Amino acid sequence: MNRVLASLALLLPLISWTAHADQADAAAQINAAELLLKRAAEQKALWTSAQEALIEAKKYYADAKYTQVSEAATRAGELANLGIGQTRYPLFSE
Repeated sequence: MNRVLASLALLLPLISWTAHADQADAAAQINAAELLLKRAAEQKALWTSAQEALIEAKKYYADAKYTQVSEAATRAGELANLGIGQTRYPLFSE
């Protein structure tokens, strides 16, 4: 029993470091998505679905659901890029 407890005590810093790394990665992904949404807004190409995905990512971050943060932040960034890409097409076809 003591060996098990000693092994767990050795693993706790590693587990804590991993959780911290996940949190830092999630924060970085939110920051990246925010920059993409800002760029889309500057080009008047921001979709509400991108904004909603970013809000969702921030909620997941507050709940420490870092895997879902990654998915929502990625979706927000992709939608922002699609909005920007849409501005490259003519309004009407001839």
